[in-house]
Amino acid sequence: MTFIAYRPRPVLEERLAASAKQVVREIYRRSSLVRSQIQVDIPLCDLILGSRLRASNFQMVLEQVLYHQPDRHITRTFTLAVDELTMKKMQEMRLEAGNDAGLALASSVKLRNGEEGHFPLMDFRCRRTRQNLSKIASFFAAHGSHLPPMGCILDSQRSYHFYGLSVLSRTAWVEFLGECLLLGPLADSRYIAHCLLHGKASLRITGSPRHRNVPIISALVS
Repeated sequence: MTFIAYRPRPVLEERLAASAKQVVREIYRRSSLVRSQIQVDIPLCDLILGSRLRASNFQMVLEQVLYHQPDRHITRTFTLAVDELTMKKMQEMRLEAGNDAGLALASSVKLRNGEEGHFPLMDFRCRRTRQNLSKIASFFAAHGSHLPPMGCILDSQRSYHFYGLSVLSRTAWVEFLGECLLLGPLADSRYIAHCLLHGKASLRITGSPRHRNVPIISALVS
C-alpha cells in the first residue's frame, strides 16, 4: 500500500477567484452568479468553458484549467505491506507528514504476484445533501455495472469521497473511472482526468491545512 504526504494547493475555482487578472476574476464572478441562479450541481469550470468568451480571455482561463503537476505537491511517499498497517503506523505517518501537509491514500498497490492493482477511489463535486448522498449510493449499488461490490461514502467537508473495499486490475480501474464519469456533474471530472494523467488516484484520510476536518463515513454501499 502507498500513502502520500502532500501540501494542498487551491482548487481551480479558488485559483480563478483569486487570479491577479481582473478579467479572470470577473468571469469567475459572473459564472458563480449564473450557477447560484439555476441552482444545480454543475461544476463552475464547465459553465466557464461552455460560455462565450473572447479568445484572449479563454487563454487566460486555460492557463489554470490545464494545470497538472501532482508530484510538485507530494512531499513524501510511504510504502508498506498491508499487514504492517496499524493505527500506530498511521499516526506515525501523519506526524512525519508534518503540520503543513495532509496524508492521503494512493490507489496504486503492488500485488503478491508482482502486478499492479488499484483501490477504486472517487471524488465528487456535488453539494452535501441527503438527495445527492442517495444518488451516489444508488449509483454504486446499481446492477449490471462493473463498479466495486463494496465501499463507503465519506463526507469530505466540500462534498463526498468514495473508497472501494476491493482491489482492481489496472484495466478494471480505468473502467471504474469511466463508469464514474457517466455520473456527469456529480462526479468530479477534473479529478478523473488528473487520475488518468498521473496513472493513479489519491484521496486524503486526514485533515490538512486547507481542510481541517477528517473525512467521516456517511454511508456504506454493497
